[in-house]
Amino acid sequence: MKRRFAVLVITSQRKSVWAHLRRILPFQSLLPQERSRSYHALLTGAGIPFDTLPLSDVTPARIVDGETLHYSAIILTIALDDLPRTLKDTLKKLVEHKGLTLFSDSFITRSREQWALFGIRRRSRLPHLATTIRSRNGTTLYQPRRYPFSSHGRDFGFRPLLRMVVQSWFAYAIDHTPRTKRVALNDRDGAALLSHTVGRGVCYLLNAHPSLLLKEGNRFHTLIQESLCTSPFSLPVTWAFEGLGVLRLDDPGSAERVHLEKFNESMPSEEDWQAVLQVLQKEKSHLNVATVPCWVDDGDTSKGRLFLDDAEQTRRTPGEHHPAWMVRYERYGADFIHDYIGTFSALRQGLEKGLLSILSHGLTHITPDHQRWLAANNRFRKTKWFREFARDCNDLSARIRGSAELIEGYFDTPPTILVPSGHLYTPSTIETCFKEGFSGFSSERLFWPDMPSGANGQCRAIFPHEVLEGMSLIDSGYPLILVLHDYDLSNDAREVMTRIIRTWKERGVRAFIPLETLFLMLSNRMEVWQQEQGSVRVSIDMTHFPLARHTHHDLFFTVGKKPTALLVNGVSQHPLFEPVSGDRYRLAMAANPGKDGTMRMTIHFAEEA
Repeated sequence: MKRRFAVLVITSQRKSVWAHLRRILPFQSLLPQERSRSYHALLTGAGIPFDTLPLSDVTPARIVDGETLHYSAIILTIALDDLPRTLKDTLKKLVEHKGLTLFSDSFITRSREQWALFGIRRRSRLPHLATTIRSRNGTTLYQPRRYPFSSHGRDFGFRPLLRMVVQSWFAYAIDHTPRTKRVALNDRDGAALLSHTVGRGVCYLLNAHPSLLLKEGNRFHTLIQESLCTSPFSLPVTWAFEGLGVLRLDDPGSAERVHLEKFNESMPSEEDWQAVLQVLQKEKSHLNVATVPCWVDDGDTSKGRLFLDDAEQTRRTPGEHHPAWMVRYERYGADFIHDYIGTFSALRQGLEKGLLSILSHGLTHITPDHQRWLAANNRFRKTKWFREFARDCNDLSARIRGSAELIEGYFDTPPTILVPSGHLYTPSTIETCFKEGFSGFSSERLFWPDMPSGANGQCRAIFPHEVLEGMSLIDSGYPLILVLHDYDLSNDAREVMTRIIRTWKERGVRAFIPLETLFLMLSNRMEVWQQEQGSVRVSIDMTHFPLARHTHHDLFFTVGKKPTALLVNGVSQHPLFEPVSGDRYRLAMAANPGKDGTMRMTIHFAEEA
């Protein structure tokens, strides 16, 4: 039988009456549609190929067609009783005879028939409070977050308190059959995740509310991922996001460094940037730089002197734009020079050496309403004036397009990713970004065209000092995005960059890669088919995210057992196979799409003894 490795998430076609209240409810994770959102985030962040279909579109032929099985696992976000009888019978037969994996949770189980399929004899109607989920060897996989949880700041009030209580969710008291295994435990003895073998397949039951459990990073995510990928009848190939990190540095070129008080006390020099390039080369790491191409003059000659290509500007116009790579500003009373010329010269060198990627940070980093900014008496103190996309404006398309054109003109490569200043944006910003040719949008979360179910909460950006948040993502197997600003490098740039890279490598980051590579892996669909004679065919459509000319893209895969041979577009390859855990291996290789933009791989495995 020909088998496709992919997960099918079956959702309800019913619209929740609570949908319009989703933004204001403190317990929004309990709403019906949040199940599928949580699974989407887990599967996308774990690099597992999947489809989502409403029940009305699911037929037995969509799952199995003759001798072709289109899915290796199915996640139910609706009760088994809600499925049509023919579909229900088909799933049971596929589990028993074809090795299909079925995944559900106890909060949508209703009938004894459904309990029996997952190896449960009975379920108590009176749940008990489960405060911790542990593995069989006692390792803590999940426990409710206390507030304030964040590594910085405070978060008190009604909503976080209620959320903490709701996270301590009630798990059912379950009596299971002897053949049913308890994969994870609620507290010390209650069943948190059960696996029940039915013929050749396995049915997994999560005894917790998935939306609460998967809301934030924790080690239970990896347990679910492994449950979906360890069928004995599949040789899974997924994207390997675990251990991948992204360094993103914002603001080079922004006039904020001159105008905004408390953010203009220092600025990295060209020597600082050269030191950063040396560190990146030594540590074999990559830096993604979100640049601002237009420097905006406030026209205030009492603050300092403006030079364009070393020519002092004695007549200045408030609100006038200048290419940032031409600007040098000498602020009165400061013991350093705002050397944008040296900054951009070093960035271009880093780009040519393949150490940097250039992203767009907007056109000016300043509010489009320059006249209000210039007239405001707090324009040097309030950060709100330096949030370009916080509100919609009439020339939004022109600003986004103009930024890309200016950056391409200087660096000779177009930016493919837009980063909004201050992570503030409107829905129109994202929509316009993609209309103007960008392939990715990076704020506190990542967006790309046609991404499922909105922003992915498992692919988010944090600051390097947010250790708790970062470790939770690493433990969950998700990529980690660390955000810096140019002023972070102004005091011993070499030491700062070295410390950040090495500290997070010690915490589990294996490689710092281009953000474009991460978007490439997240946004491009991978099709995996198991062939006869122990081989797997992988097809990756790379037309959704263009490859930058100045950047080398290494792609990372996890395979279900050690490969013996690999062909890419029909040519034999010899990449590095790195053991991960158990029978899982990590494969790293250069992106190599064919003329049609598709990369085709054939992976061979040793024959079973």
